[in-house]
Amino acid sequence: MTPLDAARALAEAAMACLALRPVCRVALCGGPQLAALIDALRALPACRRLDWPNVYVFATDESWDAVAMHQLAALPLPRANLVRPRVAGIGRLEAARDYEQALRAHFSLSTSGMPAFDILVHERSDAPAGTAPLAAAEIGRLVAVNPRGLPGITLSPSVVAACRVRIELGPLPPVQTLPSTTTSIGSPTPATLRPARTAFSPR
Repeated sequence: MTPLDAARALAEAAMACLALRPVCRVALCGGPQLAALIDALRALPACRRLDWPNVYVFATDESWDAVAMHQLAALPLPRANLVRPRVAGIGRLEAARDYEQALRAHFSLSTSGMPAFDILVHERSDAPAGTAPLAAAEIGRLVAVNPRGLPGITLSPSVVAACRVRIELGPLPPVQTLPSTTTSIGSPTPATLRPARTAFSPR
């Protein structure tokens, strides 16, 4: 899906969920798609009708940064409703354990319980989306740890599989650039705008 299509699907699914349940819990990816998704969501009329105080959004991995938190809060989502792993200054295993405890506390889970997110929004390339396991990952009950590469920690395949609604973001389109050439003084000039020498050009 494009960010706009994903925003529409997310808004519709959230309103349908809140019509049946008191709260809606969303697992949301970070990365380059997040800003485009939030911008598209804020532009929708449905965004103004959503009961944001009863929407809780959880990071699928550690990729949310301070900018992402600010953008999400502007939806408007209460800061207390935004949950992400704490990764600064600690190792991946400790971060995964802490995040798993936070999930268990929010969902009021027993040791063997499994959270059921109402909505999952993830990028097509996300490893935990049930298509391929993380390479050499330590799969915890709720959170998986990848000892090499990124994401370092992510929701486990079991948690992803238990999500009620899954929305998949497609890759962003490549940026189109116009070809350019360089003049004798080093300034780039589009080739289509540079006068060409022809057989009739004066020397």
